[in-house]
Amino acid sequence: MKKINLSIFFLCAFNLAFSQHGKTSYLLLKMEESTEDNLFKKKFVRIDAENGNFYAKDIYSLRFFDVSRKDSSFSFYDNTKDSIPTVRLYNYFQNSTEALSFLSGKGWELISVTQQISSSYSYERDPTGKFTLVPIITSKPIYYLKKVINSN
Repeated sequence: MKKINLSIFFLCAFNLAFSQHGKTSYLLLKMEESTEDNLFKKKFVRIDAENGNFYAKDIYSLRFFDVSRKDSSFSFYDNTKDSIPTVRLYNYFQNSTEALSFLSGKGWELISVTQQISSSYSYERDPTGKFTLVPIITSKPIYYLKKVINSN
């Protein structure tokens, strides 16, 4: 009986000692696809995070890329490297996967993806030449992420 009590005690102590203690921070964001950029002649994705999260400073500090105001102190994220550079980065990613890789490297964990559905109407010409009201329905993914903040 003593062995069972002692093993339960050590199991609880080990669990308390090595479990993560800290807060959990949550964030909603979208990936906005840009129009074609003149420098690289391709489309890119930027992270559009909801404001107000104290622990998302690394995301808010991403800078919009502007060819006319190129700044050598900023660089582009490169997912082929093992670590995320400590230099300042542009909010410019080749695709959503690369952006999520950046977020993962900063400690954010993807919890869920849902769709933001919106609708509008447009007047289109029918085969007879008359304008007809046509519904347009679009959807965009919304990413829900969490980050465990260590209390150390």
